Amino acid sequence: MKTYPIKDEFRKSVAFEIDLILISIHDLIIILNANSLINSVSKVKNSRIEGERAGFNYKGKEYCVIEPFSDNSRYWIGPSDGVTNSSEDLTPLIADFEVYKPSFLRQVIFQILSLEFLKTKDK
Repeated sequence: MKTYPIKDEFRKSVAFEIDLILISIHDLIIILNANSLINSVSKVKNSRIEGERAGFNYKGKEYCVIEPFSDNSRYWIGPSDGVTNSSEDLTPLIADFEVYKPSFLRQVIFQILSLEFLKTKDK
């Protein structure tokens, strides 16, 4: 799956985004739980952060999965406090999502809704 890393001034990946139509929150939690550097993964029902869908602990720091404005096309995954300049490098976590293969149906829906099939590939 394509990821959209958010890098700090030192080129460290401190947060990232993924297309939410390609992954369910259930599958997202499964991916997080499979990473040995992550613990305390939980689906969030009532949150103080608008659009928060899940929370987890990565290398001792609290992170969250947010759907900005609760109607965005991507999930934002990063530090719960929003302070990315003190965050760990999320490259190992990003790699887990890059190898994720969405279901055929999710891929078809993504292609239709994003008009991805109409875009030409650069050579």
